Amino acid sequence: MAGNGNNRLFNWKMALVALALSLGSLALVFILAPDGFSWHNLRLLPPEVAAVATSLVGGYWLVEALRVWLILRILGKRFSVWEVFQVNMGAAFLSAVTPLGAAGPPAQAYFLSQEGVSPAKSALVVTLRLLFTLSFFGLVTPLVLVFYEASVPVNPLVRILILVTVAALVGISVGFFYLLWRPPAVRKTIKAAVAVLRWLRLARRAGTWPERIARGTADMRDALSLGLSRGLLPLAVVFLLTAAYWALYFSVAPLLLAGLGFSVPYLRALVRLMVLYFVMSYVPLPGGSGVAELGLASLFAGLVPADILPVFVAWWRFFTYYLTALAGWIFLWRLAQRAVFVPGRLKWD
Repeated sequence: MAGNGNNRLFNWKMALVALALSLGSLALVFILAPDGFSWHNLRLLPPEVAAVATSLVGGYWLVEALRVWLILRILGKRFSVWEVFQVNMGAAFLSAVTPLGAAGPPAQAYFLSQEGVSPAKSALVVTLRLLFTLSFFGLVTPLVLVFYEASVPVNPLVRILILVTVAALVGISVGFFYLLWRPPAVRKTIKAAVAVLRWLRLARRAGTWPERIARGTADMRDALSLGLSRGLLPLAVVFLLTAAYWALYFSVAPLLLAGLGFSVPYLRALVRLMVLYFVMSYVPLPGGSGVAELGLASLFAGLVPADILPVFVAWWRFFTYYLTALAGWIFLWRLAQRAVFVPGRLKWD
């Protein structure tokens, strides 16, 4: 991981562009405010509220570590929560500085494999983590948009796009589990994909990767079967931890607004934040930089006074993005420079 290995995981130039877009967007939000541009307005947030917001962020970091820790326990791997926390934070930094968070899951799987977890189980941990998140949004998003449709001025096309995306996510989750439990279906799907690629002249020969995918899927199925033999209760707890993570994440914005002297009902804020989250997922920039700041400002413009809005956007972005990226960088640096990986135990030099 040290040295040139990091450069293969993300592009520093892209990260710097994202930082420039993010800061530029924040500056634009301040400039358009009635009082004009002034970073001194950031002092409007009381220190005690900033401390609580930091606790919320630390809370969802811990919940995420507990979630991955429990998934590992289900699969028969024993680690301390602190060990998992370190791995998560290192992967979180790479996710924050790569387009669409693309480097986060591979980095997490890599760190777990360095800790003695088999490649199949490492991939399954990352996959289950993603699938539980997709399942949560697949269940919650339609309910929120249907019952609180009037709470946020969303363009009908955007609303349709969100619902189509949710349906696709649910379909992906169902399809994954179907293929996982039906090995013959995996081979048929791979053969069909290879045939399509050859027809499109995108692949002249398949090589050995179809067989590797089939074997990897079989290994993941065996690992999941072992985990499910322990009962469904642990999986239910993983889902509850997923819900807790997002509840804490979405609580940062209402807390900041309350600290700035303007309370917004949680559910009204939740609808807007979920819309923003889905829009950001389509932005091919690290952390949705630029779109995140301007999008939050536009979605809350009808709820929040104009003089408070820039301060709210700046602090929200700091707590939900920059703080995680900074802490994650520290953990990644330590993992890359000082960590000695021992199967089942992470030690520092």
